[in-house]
Amino acid sequence: MTKDCNGCFGAAGDDCQKCQGTDKQPPKLDITPELAIYANNTQVDYCCKIIGDSGDCNSCIFTKLSHLGIIHYQDRPCTLKRITLPSLDGNTVTYIKDGQIKRITCSRKEEAQKLFEEVKCDKKMV
Repeated sequence: MTKDCNGCFGAAGDDCQKCQGTDKQPPKLDITPELAIYANNTQVDYCCKIIGDSGDCNSCIFTKLSHLGIIHYQDRPCTLKRITLPSLDGNTVTYIKDGQIKRITCSRKEEAQKLFEEVKCDKKMV
C-alpha cells in the first residue's frame, strides 16, 4: 500500500486529510463493457448450440459445473438471454457509447428508426 503523505495514518487508522484528498484515477479496465456483452453472448450461443445438437443440457460444461457446485444451476448461460445492442424497442433506442449505456426515447417511431440506423452504422457505438 502506498501513501502520498509519508505513509501516514490517523489515530483511527485512516489516512490524513492530505492523503484523503488525493485525486487518484481508478485503473483502466482491460475488459470493456462491450467485451463483457460479447462474452455473455458467446456463452449463451455455446449453450444453445449444445442443446440444439443433443437436445440435452447434461452435455453442457456449465450444467456439469453446476452439478459439482462450482456455479449455481440458475446461473448457467442457457438461462440468460443474448444482449443485442443497439436495440430498437418501440420509440426507444438503446446502445453503448464510450462504455456507457445510452437510451433515447423519440417522440415518433420514424425518428427512432432513423436514430437506430445511424447508431448501427456508427463503428464507435456497439
